[in-house]
Amino acid sequence: MNPPKTIGPMTKVGLEIAIEPPPGNPAETVSRVSFDFIFGIGVDGLSGLEMHLSGRKAGETIMVEVEPGAMDELMGHLGCNLMKTIAQRPPFVIKILVKSVTPAEPREVVRAMAANTECGCDCGCGCF
Repeated sequence: MNPPKTIGPMTKVGLEIAIEPPPGNPAETVSRVSFDFIFGIGVDGLSGLEMHLSGRKAGETIMVEVEPGAMDELMGHLGCNLMKTIAQRPPFVIKILVKSVTPAEPREVVRAMAANTECGCDCGCGCF
């Protein structure tokens, strides 16, 4: 099976994410995380982040400015897992490098969908 050329439904996406304070912010801390997920399996449809990534290819970089109060809408169901690894809160700029785009195996899709239901919190991630 050939890997897909662009991010789309049921692709496994590998990202390298850098969270940078906006210009003029005295904080100089940059948070860096690697994050893998299956695209398009959220119960509420695509998250804002997924919409930014749709159609992108491995090797592409995008920048997303995040204002206070906008994080839940941007991250959607991905936020619960991703925000646990980010040390900063908005406002900040997210620099995202698409490291990999591969077909998701059926077992990975089922596992990721099950993980979306395990959170059990009230963080707005879309879990049950």
